[in-house]
Amino acid sequence: MYFIKYNEIDLTDTIKVRDVQFPSLPSIEHSTINMFERDGNIFNGASYNNREIKLVLIIQKDTSEDFEIAVNDVKHTFSTKEEARLFCGDETLYMWCVPVDDITITELGRFTAEVEINLVAYNPYWYSTGENVVNSEEKQFVVENESDVPVSPTIQIGFNKDTTFVQVENQTSGKKILIGGLPTIEG
Repeated sequence: MYFIKYNEIDLTDTIKVRDVQFPSLPSIEHSTINMFERDGNIFNGASYNNREIKLVLIIQKDTSEDFEIAVNDVKHTFSTKEEARLFCGDETLYMWCVPVDDITITELGRFTAEVEINLVAYNPYWYSTGENVVNSEEKQFVVENESDVPVSPTIQIGFNKDTTFVQVENQTSGKKILIGGLPTIEG
């Protein structure tokens, strides 16, 4: 059984996965500068493009009622205009995707249909559901990126006492974000 979950809806028991197509690495777009006083261009950097994902799913049920319920479940799952998490094969990794094009449902026989869904991951990275939970009395602590590529993390902060601000610092770039207001001395 192939694990598939989108938009926080687990479809693993509803459908069978026939085909999943996505590039293992996103394509790279190069940026160059054309200098008129020299031949060729100057390499100016590169960035990853989005990933295009195609899912081909099979709905196969025993009764007309179960078939209609499954078709509607798939339609409602992918009926979103916003990015949602796609888990594809691995329950611990997800990618932020949004549907593009039409969702095609082709009936193949009695209570059986093939569903084609095209998704785009504009942020082409896999994210882990594993959380680094820090429950510390320390005023400062470090959370390491354990990925093999630099990515934008999701940070959730909760406090058990009143506070006026929190500061998050990227130790690689030195950039800082201050959330809240600086404390002031009141007289």
